[in-house]
Amino acid sequence: MANRLVIGLIFLLISFPAFAETTGVINFSFVNVSVLTGLAGYTVNLCNTTSGCLGHTCFLDYDNFSSGFSYGWCNSSVITSCFHNNSEYSTGTNICVTNLTTRSCSSGTWQGIANCSSGQTCPSTAGFPGNCTTSSSSSSSSSSGSSSSTNTSSKASSIIFTSYPLSFEIVQGESTTRVVIVQNNGNTTLYNITLSSSSTWLSVRPVKWNQSVKNNETAFTLNISIPADAAVKAHTVTLEVTTHNASLKAGKSFDITVKPSNKTVQEQIFPDYDRYLEILAELETTVSSLGASGANVEEVQALLLNARSKLSQANQSLESKDYFTAQQLLGDAKGLLDAASTQAASISIPGSVPVVPADFTLMIIIAVIAGVIVFVVYLLLPPGKSKPASSFFEKSGEKKKK
Repeated sequence: MANRLVIGLIFLLISFPAFAETTGVINFSFVNVSVLTGLAGYTVNLCNTTSGCLGHTCFLDYDNFSSGFSYGWCNSSVITSCFHNNSEYSTGTNICVTNLTTRSCSSGTWQGIANCSSGQTCPSTAGFPGNCTTSSSSSSSSSSGSSSSTNTSSKASSIIFTSYPLSFEIVQGESTTRVVIVQNNGNTTLYNITLSSSSTWLSVRPVKWNQSVKNNETAFTLNISIPADAAVKAHTVTLEVTTHNASLKAGKSFDITVKPSNKTVQEQIFPDYDRYLEILAELETTVSSLGASGANVEEVQALLLNARSKLSQANQSLESKDYFTAQQLLGDAKGLLDAASTQAASISIPGSVPVVPADFTLMIIIAVIAGVIVFVVYLLLPPGKSKPASSFFEKSGEKKKK
């Protein structure tokens, strides 16, 4: 009997954890997992949506950033707290977003941005608990200058880029889209918010936004179409956002690096490489002949040597299929070959008389002038005395008389 009782107790001790109540599922697919151990517990994971929390709720951070590429934290659906930057805040807590705006936690959800009243500021560091309060300078009316300064500050206008394209690469003839977001970070409503571009390759939609209240963000879509014959190089694009206030604007720049299409590679890059090799060989022969005749060809030889180096590098880029770099090197080689050709044509051989090419137009003009002078002289000469001419019949009669 005692043995049976001992065995029963051992069985009960072993089976307690198996029949213990638990909540939540341990998910090993997330990072920074924190597990509460014991007979009852839950797991907190990073998440982007509730569907990734395996039965729990995803509590999103108000700035959509928690850690890495995650937007929030998984937790039990009964939790009413809000989360921000690895910290938990109870419902009803206010957070200072800027010195003029706040957000409030309500039943696990961060509410929209609330603006402080005129003359108030949120004194805490951005992202930490705080409430809008009246500053001492605005509550005191002892100085009219201070009051004027506060009013000016509360009506300041400003606009900034919060998202814009980074530099990117694209092939000739292709198209893509990018999104630009601007924010009214001032204290006044802005009108006619317009985005313009320095490039004709970009079209902006919408053309403009009629208005933007303070702290509001407006988005524009850039439709980018690269021409098939666009120059293969990096093109700098400048964006500018303007408003109804001519002095209120902001700008950003980025580079679009255009890479050659397959058509450009086959019909332009490879033929250019072969052609430049032929030009190089011809110039080297010409310069060698000039040098043998005693001409000073050091400078033009240096140009040709540099051009040969560029073509050699271009050949390596072509073999590695780096056609963008090959195109740049071929452009450099062309410039060197053009300079060498011009310089070789101006080299003179010592002791030789330069041949002046005939100007046929000038020769024709001189001949015409000479002809006119001869004709005028002929007209001015006096007429000579002439003997009376005898007729043929008179001469015939004289012969008969004889």
